[in-house]
Amino acid sequence: MLGRATALHENNKKRRRTDSTAGVSSSSSPAAPIIFTSPGLKPDVRLNVLGTDFHVHSIILKLHSNFFRRFLDSPDKHPAPDSALFRYEYSSVIETDGASAVKWVLEPGRKVSLSGLESHVKSRAPSPQTLVLDGPSMFELPEDFKTELEVDSFRKLLCAMYNRPYAIRSVFDLTRLINLADYYCALPIVSATLSGALLGSSIFGKTSWLTDVRDPRADLLILAMKLRHPILFREAFIHVVGRWDPSKMMGIVQENSELMRLVMRESHAIYIRTMDTQLVLLRNRDEAALARGILNDDESETMDAKFYRAIMERLQDDDPWYVGYQELRKPLDALLQNNLMLDHNGSLPGMYPYEDCFLCANVSDEEMPWNRDEVDW
Repeated sequence: MLGRATALHENNKKRRRTDSTAGVSSSSSPAAPIIFTSPGLKPDVRLNVLGTDFHVHSIILKLHSNFFRRFLDSPDKHPAPDSALFRYEYSSVIETDGASAVKWVLEPGRKVSLSGLESHVKSRAPSPQTLVLDGPSMFELPEDFKTELEVDSFRKLLCAMYNRPYAIRSVFDLTRLINLADYYCALPIVSATLSGALLGSSIFGKTSWLTDVRDPRADLLILAMKLRHPILFREAFIHVVGRWDPSKMMGIVQENSELMRLVMRESHAIYIRTMDTQLVLLRNRDEAALARGILNDDESETMDAKFYRAIMERLQDDDPWYVGYQELRKPLDALLQNNLMLDHNGSLPGMYPYEDCFLCANVSDEEMPWNRDEVDW
């Protein structure tokens, strides 16, 4: 873990950096500092993230971030004078690849004034350079770089460290947070605090990613693996298996042999459940006639969840207690079982937005594709 933190820090020192700014007038007043409190402790760290100051405690950073544990007191750091308001000061550095990709990192050092920064840019552009920002400037960042979202993601990372509530509203929200936690070697604390943020999240609501043009099911699965979060992994796993599309997801799943084994096992289990249900339909004349009627009425496919949901509803209408359909009820119940925990759109397999999605896949905590004994990763 320490080796990875060191490598990340050294790579940032060597990476080419170019000028980027927020496209806001330098006369804009600075954002008010965000102060995290802890009983009996005084903030001794000031982190300036894209113009917003965070006042935090080194003991909290060291406790939950291997990055800060490694670098706050590294031998190359000079101690702050006794008169200094903060023992440690870090400021954001914006990096670009010369095209459209932009990222920022925190590095130790005092902040550069905007007027000095502007003259520095003009005198040396277009040479690669490092910009330490303490506020917005006149130069323009790519449109897809949203300063306020980056600042909010870092606030959420600190909220996790301080065990304060935070919200996750989108897959991109979650991606930014996990990427930050990965860079600052703080994945365990985000994993430990994420469940509360996922409960009621709009990610799993009616206007969810299920209807988005970009399908992030596999992305969520990989994020959950990186975070080692069983609830999120199971939720994404159910969606991936329930709508299994090898043409879109095989490449991602194949990168992890244990994940591939789990996906193939549960995909096969769902297939067997559909076959068991169809065998019962074929053996019984009344059930077979019912199925044929549904196929004619709804133009359903016999492998779709919508088809089996229609059978279940038709049986319920004709015989609410399933007295005449006991043999069919057992495989139908197993096939239409809903194992989702975070979903809150009120739908069931075979209903919108799950017309073609079975939600009966499962994976136990013991089968999660990571080392459950590791406490730091």
